[in-house]
Amino acid sequence: MGVVYEAEHVEVRRRVAVKVLRPEYVTDLDVVDAFRFEARATTQLESPFLVKVHDYFELPDGRSALVMDLLEGHDLSRREAFTLPPASVIAIGRQVCKALHVVHASGLLHRDLKPENIFLCADGSRPDEVRVLDFGIARLSSQIASVQSGGTPMYTPPEAILGT
Repeated sequence: MGVVYEAEHVEVRRRVAVKVLRPEYVTDLDVVDAFRFEARATTQLESPFLVKVHDYFELPDGRSALVMDLLEGHDLSRREAFTLPPASVIAIGRQVCKALHVVHASGLLHRDLKPENIFLCADGSRPDEVRVLDFGIARLSSQIASVQSGGTPMYTPPEAILGT
């Protein structure tokens, strides 16, 4: 639903990632609302295991954009071809669980947790430092969830399948 660009904040001279809504979604109010919801929901979350969203704005052509931390490394899907030592698998799993604990404690459900949304930071203090990404289809746990409301079918969480 979006394209991520590397940019530099001109005022504070910090490299950032800017996620911009694809032009074909500008008129789809559900997608625009989901993008805006991602900005609102994630700016409130504080965890070293979640990507930090700093800002939300709209471009002159109507596309929405999020400004986030620029991360160095790669997502977990690229590690599937490699064998990870058990200690790294455990460390990655623990960090993901800690991130989800913060997400769930805030009343949100991620709804699209998959290898592509688990990022391993190359610039961190350890080789298996995790950031959970992409809350574009997150929902408040008080909202009625359904399989049809987005996500990757192979990674649909049980609460979405059960409608709870």
